[in-house]
Amino acid sequence: MSRTRVVFCAVLAAAIFISALSAEEAALTLDQAVALALARNPEVLAAQTRIEAARGRTLQLRSRPEPGLLASVEGLPIPGLKKEGDETEIHLGIEQTFEYPGKRSTRADLGRQGEEMAAADLDRVGLLLTARVKRAYWKAAFSGAAEGTADVSGGAAPTRAPQALTTRRRWTPSST
Repeated sequence: MSRTRVVFCAVLAAAIFISALSAEEAALTLDQAVALALARNPEVLAAQTRIEAARGRTLQLRSRPEPGLLASVEGLPIPGLKKEGDETEIHLGIEQTFEYPGKRSTRADLGRQGEEMAAADLDRVGLLLTARVKRAYWKAAFSGAAEGTADVSGGAAPTRAPQALTTRRRWTPSST
């Protein structure tokens, strides 16, 4: 019975310790928020996928045309029309296209430019996302600071605001 109790207390202490650690880590810094957004944002993930697709297209554009296998049969006997001396010829061959000089390198350059455009798009998406995250982070931080300031003032700010409005409303220029 006492051993079960010790194990239960150890598990309970571990659970409390882990929850305390996670509570301490709950505060999110600006760098962590930006890194988390860049790692999980669908727009960033889509831009990374476009880079991989551009790399694949570059590989395709740099490759040489595939050789082809040719096969043909001539002089097949047609039933009932076979004549004496007719021979059947079977031809097998390989075909390779030779491109005009510079064509392959031009295609490879186009592929590299596509990769660069995809990388620039990823940078653009990352910068826009970083700006949105920073704006939201600071907005949340300043709103939290404003709430804290209102709590510290003890309600003095709400009573001063109507007085300031009435003072401004009563003031009129005497000479025009």
